[in-house]
Amino acid sequence: MQNVDPQRLKDLVLSGVQQGDSHDSHAFDTRTGRSYSLNPSARQTLQLAQAGHSQADIISQLAKNYAQPSTVITVGVEAFFQHLRRTLP
Repeated sequence: MQNVDPQRLKDLVLSGVQQGDSHDSHAFDTRTGRSYSLNPSARQTLQLAQAGHSQADIISQLAKNYAQPSTVITVGVEAFFQHLRRTLP
């Protein structure tokens, strides 16, 4: 995760429920008190990052789970981490 502080990732606490195909997930930032809404792929990306997986591993796992080419997944994962770098002080 290019330039995302691993400790800041751990400051995010995941919560949410799954009902059928509907997902309502949030990440609560324990440092700032902010809450962020997450779609299912963002939630999975964050969970894998918090578990210490490399960006390449995350992309590979998401590509498998969503049956998408890794080039497509890479764009989304890079955008997610770019957003985290801007959002997490």
